[in-house]
Amino acid sequence: MKRMEFFIVPHPRGTVRVDVYKKNGTYEAHAKFKDVATAQASGNDKHFAVLQALHELAKFLNKYKGS
Repeated sequence: MKRMEFFIVPHPRGTVRVDVYKKNGTYEAHAKFKDVATAQASGNDKHFAVLQALHELAKFLNKYKGS
């Protein structure tokens, strides 16, 4: 699995880092917010995988914030 690139997404409460890997023709995105949470998504489209990972991370953080 080869890391292709990474994105830094600014947020008022911290920074989200998204690493994108390419494995056997599919893309895998890992979104990490501080040391609190990590989410992962994969698919054939790089941008969709990144958005899906960010969405999963946001769902978890909203649930975490509510408790």
